Amino acid sequence: MRCRGRADDVRLATRGAAPRRGRIWQAAIVLAAILIAGCSGPAATGPRAGGSAQTASPRIPADSAPPQTAADISAWLAQLRGTGSPTDRVAAVEALAAERDPRVAPALEAALADPDLEVRTLVATVLGDRGEVHAVKALAAAVTAEMRADATSAFVAAAATALGRLKGAVGVPALIVVLRGPTGNGRQAALDALAAIGAPAVPALQRLLANPDVDARLAGVDGLFALGKSGVKPLIAAVGNSESKVASRAANRLGYLGDRAAEAALVAVLDEGWWKTPSIALARLFESSPSKLLRYLNSAKTFHVYYGLMFVGADSTVTALAASLMKVGDLAMAEEFLNCGNPTLEGAAEDWASAHGYSVTRVPGSGDNTWGSGLPE
Repeated sequence: MRCRGRADDVRLATRGAAPRRGRIWQAAIVLAAILIAGCSGPAATGPRAGGSAQTASPRIPADSAPPQTAADISAWLAQLRGTGSPTDRVAAVEALAAERDPRVAPALEAALADPDLEVRTLVATVLGDRGEVHAVKALAAAVTAEMRADATSAFVAAAATALGRLKGAVGVPALIVVLRGPTGNGRQAALDALAAIGAPAVPALQRLLANPDVDARLAGVDGLFALGKSGVKPLIAAVGNSESKVASRAANRLGYLGDRAAEAALVAVLDEGWWKTPSIALARLFESSPSKLLRYLNSAKTFHVYYGLMFVGADSTVTALAASLMKVGDLAMAEEFLNCGNPTLEGAAEDWASAHGYSVTRVPGSGDNTWGSGLPE
């Protein structure tokens, strides 16, 4: 059973300000005769990446009848290649969409360079729907060129989606170009496409993790996350990245992937300055069995696992958490316990304060009440 939260917060005061339990106060631990302000709050690890998003694709009218004769096909092909209105070329693409004449696919690939956005966007969608695997190279070249001209155009999303449907590894470099572009439908379509391609995309994404540009490394992490299981091993390696922002995002994503093979790598960085992220990731990995993390509470290098465990709020962890504070804990841990909403941990924090020459003061306010509140993103 989870404990009902209290409205407590940390503030610091001199010894002699006697604790008053049973009231709604804001609490803090302080050095005797020295005022210290502030308390640590939950670290934001950022929103989960790699989720699916719908991208708009041009609609091919259900009533557009496919050509029936070679003459019909020739006429549509001429219209597609012609210099008439974009509306005429769109009609030609729609008419040829389901036609398997060997002349159609090359003509559609050529139309990827059509000057009209609607035409070339529809062409990209049709090539993906037709399963034209040999069109991967043409699509990759076209989307790369489009990224230089207008990285937010509808064609980018349509071409990336088509590359995902065709699952050609040749298209991975182009998808990475899109991945490194602006946030939006195009970037999400690239993530979905990389996920569809799977393991063949891993090497190129791994290379991004060594790129001097931090944003490129972050894109690599997001791409690997999108791959799911295929991305776990390189993400584990990324937890040791020299850039803390990259390492932190990799740790966060591993928590969501749910593969406990990441446990050791996450534990190894619990003493880094950004320890809240791996602590939350570990709690996410073991949310159904948090007691398996209790052994890490006994070491000064790994006791920060307590932070994620507070959000899970399992009764089976309370005794070990309280003991950890007295054995290897610090001021930040004690203040977190004072305000988490669990009375047992609050009492342990007050005992720690007394044993270390601190006192507790309470002022009206609202505490963190993190105990059992659910893991933050």
